[in-house]
Amino acid sequence: MNKRVIAAIAAVVLALVGLLSVALYAKSANDRAFAGAQMITVYQAVKAIPADADAEMVTASVEPVELPRKAVSEDAVASLDEVADLRTTVPIIPGEVLIKSRFDAAGSAGAGGDSGVPEGMQEVAIALEPDAAVGTAVQPGSKVGLIATITPPGDGATPLTKMIAQSVDVTSVSGAQGEGGGIVTFAVDGKLATKIAAVVAQGGSIRLSAQNADTDLDAGGSVDARTLVK
Repeated sequence: MNKRVIAAIAAVVLALVGLLSVALYAKSANDRAFAGAQMITVYQAVKAIPADADAEMVTASVEPVELPRKAVSEDAVASLDEVADLRTTVPIIPGEVLIKSRFDAAGSAGAGGDSGVPEGMQEVAIALEPDAAVGTAVQPGSKVGLIATITPPGDGATPLTKMIAQSVDVTSVSGAQGEGGGIVTFAVDGKLATKIAAVVAQGGSIRLSAQNADTDLDAGGSVDARTLVK
């Protein structure tokens, strides 16, 4: 057999082995990150879903995923039967977990909230405990900073924390868990909406900081256990 053909075949085999190794490593890292967490099956958008989408369109645009219980809203859709007769009230972006408060029999006409979505923006919602949502300090109309913590893949990886956005508009707070918290909805651009969805989907967490017009917005870089004590 021609040496060039043999070399080409060998290169293809090595490439396939490399891809398989990366896939297995990523799965192992994901399993380690979720080890010991109580998992729940919910539905996550894999394609953009417009407002007023019916059950057929929603079903074709989502897939079931297992996520840590603490990483998803108590309002998360665990079965598509729960929203079978409803329509989406707002657009849902890829990576966003479905929550029942984003569905209504009247579609977008039945959407709640007093503030509405600012022109050119979109809404994204996450579930937060009272301490992560700054208690009752955060209300519709508040400006907040978003501080994300996520553990990179790999053995012995150290969690990283970084302020990913500031002066973000809060449009609604509902389903409060005790004093504050619950489902907090933000008006953001598409880039930030995707970042928020990615943090939640990868088992990370988000905390809020209450801000005002005089807040110093110098957030610095990312922080881990090593830089924290320097």
